[in-house]
Amino acid sequence: MKRTVLAAATAIASAIAFAPSASAQLYGGAGLTIFQTDVDDQDINIGAAMGRLGYEITPFFAVEGEVALGLYEDDIDVPVIGSVDVGIDSAFGAFVVGKLPAGVVDIFGRIGYADVSIEGSAGGFTASEDGSGMAYGGGINFNVLILRLRAEYTRYEIDDGDVDSLGLSALLKF
Repeated sequence: MKRTVLAAATAIASAIAFAPSASAQLYGGAGLTIFQTDVDDQDINIGAAMGRLGYEITPFFAVEGEVALGLYEDDIDVPVIGSVDVGIDSAFGAFVVGKLPAGVVDIFGRIGYADVSIEGSAGGFTASEDGSGMAYGGGINFNVLILRLRAEYTRYEIDDGDVDSLGLSALLKF
């Protein structure tokens, strides 16, 4: 009898100890993101394709990385030069994510570090500006089986200014 109780207690303790790692899952996907910033009091709205890969350590905690490549540009007027096309060249980020699962919906917040490269071109000349710094935001996941539909806001506090983004993406849990 003692051995049975001891074996059951050991099994329960092992299940509790390994439960977080048993629930760990890899996820990845892609979507569209609109980045917004301003230059000389002119709003710039530029779009990018965003790819994301993450690892859910527990139902409440994950780590993820993202990469964005520019899709469409915006025009700004620069004195003497004229119209300049501005767009995202690339963006990279790594984040820790805290989540509050609520059934079909997960609410999340994230904080991390990002590097953003914005490119401008006019009259055959091209120039780019790189910046890196803290990034943070939050959003909501709608969970349907292994599919997540994600809406999010992220603020990038990079070297020479702040960039805000709104994104919609689809993610798959593996």
